[in-house]
Order: sequence, then structure tokens, then C-alpha cells
Amino acid sequence: MKVIIAVVLNLWTLSIFGQTTVIVFYDYGTIYIGADSKVPTTLYGKENGKWIKKDSSYNTCKIVDINGIGISGSGKRLDDLIQIAKTVRYLGSFENFFKSFSSRAIKYLEDTIGKIKRYEPLRFKDSYLNSDYDYVTEMVFCMFENTIPKIIRVRFDLQKNTKDKIKIDTLVRRPILRSAKDGNNFIIGISDCVQIKPEAIDSYDENFMKNEINRLINSAIKCQNKKVGPPISILKMSAAGNKFIQGGLCK
Repeated sequence: MKVIIAVVLNLWTLSIFGQTTVIVFYDYGTIYIGADSKVPTTLYGKENGKWIKKDSSYNTCKIVDINGIGISGSGKRLDDLIQIAKTVRYLGSFENFFKSFSSRAIKYLEDTIGKIKRYEPLRFKDSYLNSDYDYVTEMVFCMFENTIPKIIRVRFDLQKNTKDKIKIDTLVRRPILRSAKDGNNFIIGISDCVQIKPEAIDSYDENFMKNEINRLINSAIKCQNKKVGPPISILKMSAAGNKFIQGGLCK
């Protein structure tokens, strides 16, 4: 008698939706970057011959300091893009660093999304094709170069006609105004229930800014707790150096 043993393999892949809330405040002498730690995820795979998905989440540090460059962001593949940034050498200028990073990031995103489109149809349909947004990832890069503060904010979006090619939109911010009331601030990612009121900011004192960033991100956590969650990390940057004034998971 022959015994036939059937082995069924359920293969799963992980899709990461880093719907972060990142707060950036800056004046001529100081930059503050604050971020939550929650990363919503979806597992895609086949079970009994059918494509299905399972939602989950994990926590991680979302702010990195790479050789004096503060980096954070929100969106799909953020962890991978941060790892790419860690491999880029600083060659002469902040702008050269960013140019090298962005070319590598575009190639990585297009290769990755192309493979998902080809081999994982449910994941591609759910994550990209049927998405209400062409947005993939938004990031911020901050640095004091020769005591001059420099900030680049970048979005990687899908081109609407193909849904697997990347277009890039960069905004260079030059924080030369000295007062926080002049609107030197912005939010990346989830901004529901978060409203920055520049007129209410009367100090760039470290404790004041720490409390204000916590208040804003906690507001996002309160109304979007499936996508945003504690602990909160805050990086303070200046020409004298960078330090986490609230470590969270970025210790």
C-alpha cells in the first residue's frame, strides 16, 4: 500500500504601511524632529489556494541620525529607505548626499513594486492599484552644514499611468526666520486631529518644544490609534550637535 503525504505550504509576505506622524519645528539655530513608533502591517499570502490578508502592527524607531543628518518619514517601505540612506556616503555637500540617496531610492522602489505587481497580485491591487493615493513615502532630511541649517522634504509618488514607476517631488526649506511664529513647522504623515498653531508657540525652549511635540503626536494617537502609537521620540539638532531629548525607541 502506498501512502501519499501531501504537504501544503502557506507562503506569506509582509507589506508595511508606516503611517507615521512626524512633527518638524525649526528656526535658524535649532531643528526638532518628533515621531511616533507604530507601524501598521498587512500579511499577504495564499491559504488553501486563496489569496488572503491579515492585519497586524509593530513598533520601531522612526528617526535616525546618520553622520549628523537627521532623517524621518512616513509611508510604505520607510524602513528600507532608511537602510538605503545609511549606505550613502557624504561627498562634499548635503545636496550631493540627497541626490545619491534619491537615485538609489527610486530604483529600489520601482524594482520592489514591479516584483509585487508581477508575483503578488492581491498585494499590488490592495496596496497600489486600488489605493486612493499615489503617495508611497514622504521623508525629511535635516542637517547643519557649516552651521547653516538645511532641510529637504521629499515625496515618492507612483506615476498614475503605470502605477509601478516613481516620480519624485522635493521641497528645499531654508529655515532663516528666527521666530517659530513665522510658521517654520510642518507635519508628515497622519495629520488628523493635529493642528499646529504658530501663534501659540512663544518659545524655542527645549522643554516647551518637547511638550508641544508630545501634545501634537498624542492628538494623532488619540484619533488614529490603529495607525499611530507610542512611544514618541524627539531629536534636537543644532550646529553644536544632535541629541535625542526623548529617546522612545531611538535610544
